[in-house]
Amino acid sequence: MKSDSELKLDTLRRKTASRAIYPQSVSLQMHLASAYKYADDTQLYISLITTDMHARQSLLSDCLSALHSWFRHNGLALNSSKSESILIGTRQLLRTFPSVASPTIAGIPIPFSETIKTLGVTLDQNLTLNKHVSSLSRSIHFYTRALRHIRPGLY
Repeated sequence: MKSDSELKLDTLRRKTASRAIYPQSVSLQMHLASAYKYADDTQLYISLITTDMHARQSLLSDCLSALHSWFRHNGLALNSSKSESILIGTRQLLRTFPSVASPTIAGIPIPFSETIKTLGVTLDQNLTLNKHVSSLSRSIHFYTRALRHIRPGLY
């Protein structure tokens, strides 16, 4: 977090129909947003500050529109049903921060989630990693119990 009056609005996992490298012109339109690309996922990050929150939300909307237009022009599609958005901040900041409208892609709102999964890591609004550790523990427990069934055959 940069300051107490700042909140991260992350619109994550813009799924595309195919793997693509986006032109520099789309990235230039996102001058205040950070964009990261992993195979067929695109992640947009924008910092919200209470003093210019509406301008920043408008910027995010413009970025999403530019990406949507570029995808459509190149025969690709953003899958809004696989898109997620999350507000990240401290508990105190999230409680006191003004109401934020959900980002939209092609007129379809992308509701805020309490957790998202990106690159195999489950992130929550406060970046505590509690959900990730819990999920990982369940998975480890499952596999160690499964090993018990084959253990007699290992000797």
